[in-house]
Amino acid sequence: MHKNKKIFILSNHRFLNGSSVNLLDFQQYLKDVEGYNVTYICDEKIINRDLIKLTHRNYNFDRLDNIKDVTLIKGCLITDFKTLCSSFINKKRIVADKCVIIDNIELSFYLNGWSNNHLYFNIDIYECLNYHKLKDVIFLMPPSNKILWDKKYNDLKSYVFYKKIHLNLLRKIKTFNNGKLFFRSFNFYNVSDVVDYVDISNVIKEKYPNSVELSVNENKDIFNFDGYIYNKKPEVYYYEQFGRLIFEYILLNKKIYWFDNPYEYNDGLKDYLNYYSENKEQVEYMMSNKYEEKFWE
Repeated sequence: MHKNKKIFILSNHRFLNGSSVNLLDFQQYLKDVEGYNVTYICDEKIINRDLIKLTHRNYNFDRLDNIKDVTLIKGCLITDFKTLCSSFINKKRIVADKCVIIDNIELSFYLNGWSNNHLYFNIDIYECLNYHKLKDVIFLMPPSNKILWDKKYNDLKSYVFYKKIHLNLLRKIKTFNNGKLFFRSFNFYNVSDVVDYVDISNVIKEKYPNSVELSVNENKDIFNFDGYIYNKKPEVYYYEQFGRLIFEYILLNKKIYWFDNPYEYNDGLKDYLNYYSENKEQVEYMMSNKYEEKFWE
């Protein structure tokens, strides 16, 4: 345990999504499992009681700090690719001895050059890192990202990394089975620029008559359904970075129905399924083990 060792986490996410939950979950893991004292740096107006309630988990904080014009860290800071880039664009400088940068879907858009979407950061990564003053920088990502990263930025340290889910917190979620299935609607982003966009919501409902369509912002009753119908989204180029909710449903003994083949594209979801599997016992066993490589030490 590292009772006297500190970790800082920086999150510039403006609403609840997979990336914001990943950082919240990770900070709780570092406290509960690895025994760190964690300072969570964010917009305190965003990280409020209502947002925490929507995660269905009792996240708590050793210390909450507000994002400043300059974030000065003596020690290790953990953040993600989106926060790194948005901080650069918004002129919020990060100064740290060590910075560990975890992937999210913005990294995939950046590496693939998918510029006609709000998830793409039109920046130079070297200019971004030079603006932020980081002595030691480590990028973490799944294999599909690592292959592309090494072709472009093999002079920057990067490692294959698989996120985990804080199992003890997940097990405390109050779940219910309403006998229905749900799927995510396509149009939670602007799809007017998506080529060959076809709304197949009715096709899914026809195949699964007991299904309910939810937008990405409808999280209140997300764990009350019997199953999750996974369908890939054209507005994100049919790409999935992690598929966190898929694994949460597997771990909670809820059903996953694959409307689209999750192995069709070389994306993060395929990497994670190949690594963890779709078997509940296997996923639980692997996620219950501590991280073998602790890049934040």
